[in-house]
Amino acid sequence: MRNRNLIHITRTLKMPLKWMQKSYLLLFVLSNLCVFPLTAENNWFIDELEQSFQKSNVEKRRFVKEFKTTVEVSAECEYPYFSGDSALYHHVNKDLQLKAHQVFTGFVEYEQTSQEQYESGFGGCSLVYRLFPVCCLPNLMSICGMESQMRACPHGWTHYEGKNFWQQGNVIREIALKDLFIEGSNWSSFLIKYCDARFKAMKYGYYGTIDDFVPQLIPADLDVFVITTRGLIIIFSSYKVGGWADGPDVLFIPYQDITEFIDFEGPLQEVPEVEKSKNK
Repeated sequence: MRNRNLIHITRTLKMPLKWMQKSYLLLFVLSNLCVFPLTAENNWFIDELEQSFQKSNVEKRRFVKEFKTTVEVSAECEYPYFSGDSALYHHVNKDLQLKAHQVFTGFVEYEQTSQEQYESGFGGCSLVYRLFPVCCLPNLMSICGMESQMRACPHGWTHYEGKNFWQQGNVIREIALKDLFIEGSNWSSFLIKYCDARFKAMKYGYYGTIDDFVPQLIPADLDVFVITTRGLIIIFSSYKVGGWADGPDVLFIPYQDITEFIDFEGPLQEVPEVEKSKNK
């Protein structure tokens, strides 16, 4: 029986650098989004990411801590660790490890020292924080994150994040959505209209309510994204386009639909499909 007050670290098989360099898409399940971009039940998105991560040979690092205050408290964190000599892998590993430890220790320390009194009838407190590898190219990597917290109440909250890293020579940086597009090309307005049209066509979430309520998307709503070899995936925050139970609300955007806005000298030049469209 494990000691409930210890942090447990689980590590599995490592993926060789040589294999990683030959793999354009780490999690092949995401390619299916091109033909089935959105459903009313989007929980499959995180489920598929998690299942693919567990089946992969990428090293997994996991921390678990359980203890009791006035209620049962549990914290769980899992993130990928990439093996090899690549400077990009080293950078990403350091970034993910730092973020995972910050989230994990922040939650644990708060619950251990908080004077807040919880009512036991509403359950315990819990943290689940997971980072999933999405796309791995020699100079471009994309990671999807999910953080869920519950604090002795019937309804918790879930936050999603996209972490995208690009290496140019000896410089490695985390990129934002604007870095993918030509400056001044009006890409933001196009994407907002694009997302609105797709959601309306499917009557998805709030777009399909009987009172004709239509969300007003703004550029900041597009900030959370991940990169695949066939398109972008935008992950919307809870309650923006649909209810909490519907989430995560995701929309796949094929590169062919946004070719005119792509900066071919930017991060997406690393994606083979984008590079091919440049020469058409």
